[in-house]
Amino acid sequence: MALFIVGISYSFFPFKQIVGFGKTLRRQDEIRKKTEYIITTKSETSGRSIQIDFIAGAEYMTKRTLPDGKLVVSIPQVAVWLEDAAGNYLETLYVSGKSATGNYSGGKNRRPGALPVWSHARGVKSADGLFMPDAGSAVIDGLSAATPLTSFSLVSKYSAMGNPKIMIEVNKSFDDNDYFNKTNITDDPVYLKNPNGQPSLVYSAELKPEAAVVLAELIGHGHISGGDGAVNPDLSNVTTALNIFKGIVIETD
Repeated sequence: MALFIVGISYSFFPFKQIVGFGKTLRRQDEIRKKTEYIITTKSETSGRSIQIDFIAGAEYMTKRTLPDGKLVVSIPQVAVWLEDAAGNYLETLYVSGKSATGNYSGGKNRRPGALPVWSHARGVKSADGLFMPDAGSAVIDGLSAATPLTSFSLVSKYSAMGNPKIMIEVNKSFDDNDYFNKTNITDDPVYLKNPNGQPSLVYSAELKPEAAVVLAELIGHGHISGGDGAVNPDLSNVTTALNIFKGIVIETD
């Protein structure tokens, strides 16, 4: 017992790992609460079951009033997909309804910067050359649904073997900050035409071959106008978008 106490006090290996694991479990317990909505995809397919709890943060839903007095409610667009250890796209588990069809403003606003990492990974070009889906390249039925107005759970299945990575991308329009706005960013014509505020955020976690509960880790952001599918690890200019989710908890059976 004395050795254990000394080990924790001075963070000796392997005591440091034990303490870290305990903190992770406590954080999972703190942020994982009963969600009000459940979205189910791939229920008829075979494979391992997965549940992802998206816990809404302070910036999950915001409201703004337009000059004409119209109230606009903004909630995030979300995409969930799997990649192998080398970063190759495997399959989509879920994408928000508007992004699944590109139906922003009745299809008039394409918003290629909404979920660029997912759309480039999927690798399907639309008629206008963008990777963001449109009516002719929409995500198949059964993988999309409107983003709920509050915390929600995604229940799905996947067939990938080994240790695939779960990838999650989230973006909310009209969340400009002091850096990401069309007054400050003047060298990107696509962004100037469709200013999307702060870029998408990308979270990831490795899925273990055994049953496990893990937290998704924020790894970077997507291109502000959808110019590529790279994940930029520099989050220094991202502010309120960091609070869209309080946490994302992933559980596999």
